Amino acid sequence: KAAINSYCRSLALELAPRQILVNAIAPGFIDTPMSVVNGVNELESAWFRQNYIEGNHLPLRRAGRPEEIAGVAYFLAGLLLISDARLAVLRAQWFNQQVTVTAPVLKRWRASSLLVVGLVALLALSLPLGASGWLAQALLWCIALLIRIGMFLQFILSLLLMLLLYPLRWLFRQNPAAESPAEIPAPTIPTQAEAASRLPDWLGGVLVWGVVALVAGYLLWNFLRANGLLTGWPALFARLRERWAARRRGLGAALRSRLARLRLRTPRPLVLRAPGHGLRFSALSSRERVRYFYLVTLRRAAERGRARPSHKTPQEFLGDLTAAWPEAQADTQALTEAFLAARYAPDEVEADRVRTAHDIWRRVMRALRRPAGE
Repeated sequence: KAAINSYCRSLALELAPRQILVNAIAPGFIDTPMSVVNGVNELESAWFRQNYIEGNHLPLRRAGRPEEIAGVAYFLAGLLLISDARLAVLRAQWFNQQVTVTAPVLKRWRASSLLVVGLVALLALSLPLGASGWLAQALLWCIALLIRIGMFLQFILSLLLMLLLYPLRWLFRQNPAAESPAEIPAPTIPTQAEAASRLPDWLGGVLVWGVVALVAGYLLWNFLRANGLLTGWPALFARLRERWAARRRGLGAALRSRLARLRLRTPRPLVLRAPGHGLRFSALSSRERVRYFYLVTLRRAAERGRARPSHKTPQEFLGDLTAAWPEAQADTQALTEAFLAARYAPDEVEADRVRTAHDIWRRVMRALRRPAGE
């Protein structure tokens, strides 16, 4: 409030030479029914008098009155003045453009402005959401009244139906003397307070916001229709469906392409067949041939007493091969590097590298003819 007061005073001093008045509304303690708690008005208590009146926090030495801030209504009137100012600007533009403006247009403009201001005021009065607003309470009261009217009409219809069916009792009577006269049941219609208490508290607020949503939707629909934005909505939906289908097709093609590249990069498991079940070497790819050379080398080393443990990597097992066959150290190292490149490198294995790996493999196999350590 201090910031608003300072800004208002500065602006008032600056605009005073132009005969423009600046005011602000920032009420403090206002004597309303909200200040009464448990039958005691807090603005008349000793605590309020001691802390605010005797403490010189209130220059008037009393609380404010509602009629003293009734000028808030000027805010809504200001909206109407802004609307009239906008209309004046448009009329000047129309005059310069030599556009003829009829009287009904001006009347509808002011009526529409008044309607918008009324809707703004109604929306503000309906806050907060729930049954605490007076408009929500009024709606609950109306709903309860409609429920009572419906129950009363139901009772009347039931009574008429009973009177229409009553003569049928004489057709099926057995002992007319023992029958007692028919009694009309008393209507069981709840009071207004009972009917309202049976309704949920949130119903009034939901109805208020439902009405606001309907009004806003109606205004939006009129705006779109007036600007021709609703004429092409079937074509718009068709274009959106086409774009969505194209996006799905593109996404599917990208996924399939990505999966194909991953299949090419991921080596297939190469199984060495037992003797008597020959492996078609010509059917293997360049990458699989290099892997075949290394796996056959591992099998030959295992036959010569130097099997590779499962916990060792090819680089770690290279030391075992070098220790067992030191004369083939360079070849075993080159074959191991060729296997790692064919196993994990994303690039394709060229034919020259396959021929080089084949020559190295043949030299390693000749070295592995003797047992390890000999």
